[in-house]
Amino acid sequence: MNTFLSPDVWPSIALSIAWWLLTLMPVFYAAFVAARIKPVLPRRLLFIGVTVALTYGTLVFLLFAIIIPLAGFTVYIAPQLEASGELSAIGRLAVDISFASYDWGFIVMPPFLIVSSIALTRYLAARWQQLVAGLRPNNSFKPNPLRGSA
Repeated sequence: MNTFLSPDVWPSIALSIAWWLLTLMPVFYAAFVAARIKPVLPRRLLFIGVTVALTYGTLVFLLFAIIIPLAGFTVYIAPQLEASGELSAIGRLAVDISFASYDWGFIVMPPFLIVSSIALTRYLAARWQQLVAGLRPNNSFKPNPLRGSA
């Protein structure tokens, strides 16, 4: 219990809470825009959910499209190429980028989420009326009178 109350731990706790709040920026910003925009956005919770899902989905897509293949190259292919002396400058750069993403990725994530949440929320807010209008029921699924009701 003494180590928790020591003064050198509190900055780490404050930074952790700040990092966590910054990673929740997509939720906060989408809710702010949904509450403040005039005219009132229809289906506000759906708007918040869609923008949050797109923002975090973009982050996960970049993780799976860039970081995981880069990590696979760094772990499985680069050591073999380096041992045989065949690792090129581009391969060395890929390994350096991979190690930098391991070391500094947690610092890059909140600014990425902030920028992408602002961009996606503004993009969707301008088009939200038309998107919701497209969700209304229409007559495109009328039963065919020639084939019966089924």
